[in-house]
Amino acid sequence: MHFMGRIPYDRAVTQAMVAGKTLVEFSDGTTAQAVRELWGRLETFLKI
Repeated sequence: MHFMGRIPYDRAVTQAMVAGKTLVEFSDGTTAQAVRELWGRLETFLKI
C-alpha cells in the first residue's frame, strides 16, 4: 500500500460537520491545506 500523507487532528473537522460543510469549505487552516495537498497527490497517483 502506498502512503499518501498525513492529516493532523483539528477541531475544525467537527465544526465543519456541525455546519454541514466539508472541512475545505469551512476552513483554510493547516488541516484543510493538508487535505487539499493529499487530494492533489491522490489525483496524480490515480492519474485522474
